[in-house]
Amino acid sequence: MYIHENRLVFLERPKDAPKPAAEKADKKLEAKNMAEVVLKEGGRNVADGLTDTKNVKVNPADVAKKNGYDSVGEYEKGVAIATKNDLSFVVDEKGDILSQEYFEVEEYHDGIAWASTDDGYVMLNLKGKEVDGKIYADAQWFFEGKAAVKDGKKWHFIDTKGQDLKFGEYDETYPFFQGVAGVRNGPYWKFLKADGSKLNDKSYSKVEDFDDGFAHAKRGSVWYTVDLNGKEQVAPKETAQD
Repeated sequence: MYIHENRLVFLERPKDAPKPAAEKADKKLEAKNMAEVVLKEGGRNVADGLTDTKNVKVNPADVAKKNGYDSVGEYEKGVAIATKNDLSFVVDEKGDILSQEYFEVEEYHDGIAWASTDDGYVMLNLKGKEVDGKIYADAQWFFEGKAAVKDGKKWHFIDTKGQDLKFGEYDETYPFFQGVAGVRNGPYWKFLKADGSKLNDKSYSKVEDFDDGFAHAKRGSVWYTVDLNGKEQVAPKETAQD
């Protein structure tokens, strides 16, 4: 992830790394959800942003029109990200503004959204309030209650309250999936468990996210399949990718 024109741009994986299975699954699920929430109303197609309120559906386009916003994103747990005049903020189901205005507010993950300011990035809760008053130079989305943030040159992990998890500092990090995250210092990657300990004592030149209890990791010219206990075996040729 890096800063570009005051926007939060998320970390891209090395071009020659395998595409994480979790990433593929997310895109497939997103497409499926979009297809399921398109309803026919008055002869027009309406993308219906669902909230967590039982049997209540909110159409973001109607909320935007009613309140004079340029756009309103999909609702999650009763809130959505709205934009007006190139600024972003959090709104409720009525369109009432819950937060300050920011250059950009990213979508919520684990009940936290990142908002960009003149000085960096701040955490917003589901009430649109800043969580801990801290400003980070860079940040990644929360997954499984944890996110990597950068204060100086290194990344470290925090929880949804903004507390440093004391997992160490790293040159590069991947999010937690199935309780494991890839972390890199120098040229070598390792797998980090949810308690901050190492999954095994192995180092790798490339890693991918865990999915269905396994991840692929490369050491030298060989790809391995690693399980959630840290045990590895040489990956079949048809599943290992360069």
